[in-house]
Amino acid sequence: MKHVMGILILSILLFLQTGCDSYSLVGMIEGSTPSPVPVLGVVPPEVPFIPVSLTLANPTMMRGASLDIFTSDGKPPYEVSVFAGEVVTGSGSLLGSISSNSYTNGGAIGKIIIRVTDSDGDMSGATVTVLPQKPTNVTVTYDVPSRKKIYIKWSYVYPGIISGFEIYSSTDFITWTPPINVNNTTFDYTTGDVPKNITYYFKIYAVSGEYRSPVVPLTVKTN
Repeated sequence: MKHVMGILILSILLFLQTGCDSYSLVGMIEGSTPSPVPVLGVVPPEVPFIPVSLTLANPTMMRGASLDIFTSDGKPPYEVSVFAGEVVTGSGSLLGSISSNSYTNGGAIGKIIIRVTDSDGDMSGATVTVLPQKPTNVTVTYDVPSRKKIYIKWSYVYPGIISGFEIYSSTDFITWTPPINVNNTTFDYTTGDVPKNITYYFKIYAVSGEYRSPVVPLTVKTN
């Protein structure tokens, strides 16, 4: 009995000396590995709450295209909706729609707000800039009848949604002329007389208000 009491006292002293107040004395007395036990009055740390968020695969897109969206954190399930920001053309259904994890533009041009709401009512959002589609079937020639002028032609699917086109030119690809403005019902442009044996560079954009389409670059040599 004295032997057992001695071991018990020694174990308690060792326990107090090492500060292992979260371990079982029984395990130490029996010679086994100490096992952790809960400590009264100690509250486990809370997992930090992260608000709901929404991010876009790209901050810009072309009219009529689709864009991946990503929702996270907060408290699912989520509800994603579309709102007008600074829209130049289009409203209502033209603002677009949400399907699964994708936003599809319905035809509006400008800034579109995509907003997510979680089940607690917390919200987050992101803005995508929708640009006009660029001109298609673009050609540039220096040929008959005069062989003094450059001819540029193009097509546009929905000219009614844009205000027109801008054309820039350069001979060194560094310094560009001020824009030549062409209305939205004209799909060609002819320069004045130009010298021979010069390489000309052109950039053409579709324009809707302050928004320009991706550029269409052109090159032609007058020989």
